Amino acid sequence: MTPKQAEYIRHRAAGLGQAQAAIKAGYAKSSAKVIASRMAKIPAIREAIDAARQAAKGSQSEDAPLEFLGPEDYLLAVIQGKAPPDPVRCGAARALLPYLAPRKRAPTKSATPKQMQASAAHAEDHDARAAWAAKAAAVRARLKAV
Repeated sequence: MTPKQAEYIRHRAAGLGQAQAAIKAGYAKSSAKVIASRMAKIPAIREAIDAARQAAKGSQSEDAPLEFLGPEDYLLAVIQGKAPPDPVRCGAARALLPYLAPRKRAPTKSATPKQMQASAAHAEDHDARAAWAAKAAAVRARLKAV
């Protein structure tokens, strides 16, 4: 059994879904579902997951504090009812989430200062040409009338 498979088994026994456990074990996000599906078909891995779950159930007592890999895992356990909700701990976990997964902002496309100057110069040039064309048209009209 490879180290990644052992990590996968540990994460599955902790209650994560197949794809999530594969990602946490170090597999690529793009292939996590496929790898997890393949590992679910291997009898040795299924047995190891069941054994790890049974060992976790047997070793946990009511008073023993649960250990989690991170705030996401703790909040997930609270939501699933696997851990008792502690308001202070839930608040701390929620406060930590933005620091673990920073916001991804949409890329904005704005002109560079040089491009904006060129655009302003182009607009001024366009306005000057339009004014000159208007004056030329007025002169032509006056000369045609004569």
